[in-house]
Amino acid sequence: MDSGVIAQGYRQFAYPFVISLTDQVSVIGGWDRSFGIALLQRVLLLAACGVLLWALRYWAVPILLLITSPVYTAQMNLLLPEGLIVPLSILSSALAVGLLSRRPPVRGRNLWLVLSILLLSIALATMLKIQAAVLFFVFVVVVVDQVSRQLLSKRQGIGLLGAFVAFISLLSLVQAMENSRETGEFLPVSESARAAWWGAWQSTFTLEEGNKGNPDLAPFYDEGNLFTFLHGLEANEPSYQKRSDEISARIRQMLDQAGITPQELRINAIAGGLVGGRIDDMRGIVNTVVREDPVVSDEWYLRNSLGRDGVTAVQEAINDGRAFGVLTITPVVQRLATSSFDYRNWRVPLAVGSFVLLIFGLVVTGWPRHLALAGIAVVVAPALAMSSAYIDNARYFIAPWTVALILAIAVAKESFVRLRGRWRDGDPASHTSSHLPQTE
Repeated sequence: MDSGVIAQGYRQFAYPFVISLTDQVSVIGGWDRSFGIALLQRVLLLAACGVLLWALRYWAVPILLLITSPVYTAQMNLLLPEGLIVPLSILSSALAVGLLSRRPPVRGRNLWLVLSILLLSIALATMLKIQAAVLFFVFVVVVVDQVSRQLLSKRQGIGLLGAFVAFISLLSLVQAMENSRETGEFLPVSESARAAWWGAWQSTFTLEEGNKGNPDLAPFYDEGNLFTFLHGLEANEPSYQKRSDEISARIRQMLDQAGITPQELRINAIAGGLVGGRIDDMRGIVNTVVREDPVVSDEWYLRNSLGRDGVTAVQEAINDGRAFGVLTITPVVQRLATSSFDYRNWRVPLAVGSFVLLIFGLVVTGWPRHLALAGIAVVVAPALAMSSAYIDNARYFIAPWTVALILAIAVAKESFVRLRGRWRDGDPASHTSSHLPQTE
């Protein structure tokens, strides 16, 4: 990152920025770099939980149980610093729901404060992974609603939307220019051939266990290591375009031998992405952390401090009696990490339920309809984008489907409030109407 804003075609500027920021705090606190980033993620998650309660009140309880469950938080924290996208997305969607549904509405300086935090949260998430820009759909719904209720002027609304569009455009352009210079791909996120090999290999062998023993596919399975081919190619071929051509040819050969077409893989990846991802490359790691006593060697918890501070500083710290140790919540986690608390067992029904509620929201007038459209787009857009590389990895969809769930519950809450209002007004015959009036 010393010479640009994106590394390896996909690691964006916020990666080193967040690490550098938490390093400064870690030095003061005397803890490990990884712990510092994980702590930041937990603090943001705690803030998001508070905002969810403010926005949805008791309707937020199911979501709070989900996002504070051991497996969910473990999976989020093992993505450093990429996992920041999850609490930032939850915080953004909660702020949006609060602005849309609070009665009386947020006004004046408080409105601008909430809008600023919302905008900054989406911007930081986008700087970590540009796919998080789909949260812009939610921001648009909020701004349009505030303008329609005259809480913002049209000029202010256009200014807010224009500022975010300009930010996304500039970020995309700068990253695309750097990737074009380094890899020849004028795209905000490059190394697409590398991602496609990962996705195709996972779909061929991880999702189709029978292919592992197929002798015709043995050269591609490569004893279960998909990176052997990639690392060998990258070590011997400096040109990305030539690597891309060779990777694409190898994917075609593998799929031909497996009797799978690229179109089938893409359709399956889209379907998998819509329900939270079929592939979970972190399942084994998460299971080890959550359900077993961690085996920690000196090397494990010294590694990050050595990388951050250098050998001499670490030696001096040890000589001064400041020994390194392990901080863990394993006893608490082990008691809660049962199958009933493992959100992965509920991911598909929760995703399907969210879609049902969001589709229902399309027949409700006012902001619930717009929010339902945004919720559908938040999941569909990344599913379509990832399918170009045959990928529907669960960790890429934690944030989108959680946001969709929050928006779905917000739509359900507003629909319930309106129906209850009609009952109180003595108009039960209108309960079946698709066009429920918008209320303040």
